[in-house]
Amino acid sequence: AAAAKAAAQAEREAAEQAASAAKKAEKAARAAEQQAAEAYAASPEGLTKKKDKLSGILSEIAELEKARDNGQELTDSDEAKIKRKAKTEAELAKVEEKLQKVSVQE
Repeated sequence: AAAAKAAAQAEREAAEQAASAAKKAEKAARAAEQQAAEAYAASPEGLTKKKDKLSGILSEIAELEKARDNGQELTDSDEAKIKRKAKTEAELAKVEEKLQKVSVQE
């Protein structure tokens, strides 16, 4: 009985260690994924993609403003986009600045 108890205890401990190792491996994989995403975001390709996206949003905002100026009623969502225009322009300026720094480094 004592041997069976000891074997069961050893089995439990091994299972706990395996679960702990699996958690650590999962955490490390998430960290590596995050680092890869950050590296891509800081790369010329990532910055260019973000710049294009922000430029597209600003073009859309310009069309919404034109529509509003022509008397067209806009949805709350469209109005919210227009309100975020300055923030979007500032973000675009930051991305362009980072892109210039990255281009100079290469």
